[in-house]
Amino acid sequence: CFDACPVMGGSIRRLLEIATDAPLSSDRLIGAFTLVQRGKREAESVQRAISSMLAQHGEAIGETHVLKLTSRKARVIDPEKGLAALTEAIAAQGHADAAAMASRCLSQTMTGESIKRGLETDDVEPIMKLLADAGAITERQSVAFPSLVKRRG
Repeated sequence: CFDACPVMGGSIRRLLEIATDAPLSSDRLIGAFTLVQRGKREAESVQRAISSMLAQHGEAIGETHVLKLTSRKARVIDPEKGLAALTEAIAAQGHADAAAMASRCLSQTMTGESIKRGLETDDVEPIMKLLADAGAITERQSVAFPSLVKRRG
């Protein structure tokens, strides 16, 4: 028998609709796990269906919320091209240690966050534009996913 803490045991008991506080048997624990796995598969299926319906019909607008498809754009910086372009841009500003400054922006990859840390700046958009102009950035759209937002006004 399994005797879970009140919080964990309670959540398992609610899932299995067990009204007693008796220790959980192995079969009940296995049953709870099976239900969770089935629920995850069902939730994934529902998520795909919602995405498909939103793709076909557009936003779902309710009284207080809007359900819509959202995608994010990822900017991927080529480390070699990025390092070269950044070194050149920093050197053009008259910094003698341009290569060292640019190298601080590179770990295993170069990202907007690593540039912020390396150059100790909060505004990386001009730098990202410079890197894009140098051909060091490729952009990738994420797969669209549903997002729920509150309606305005």
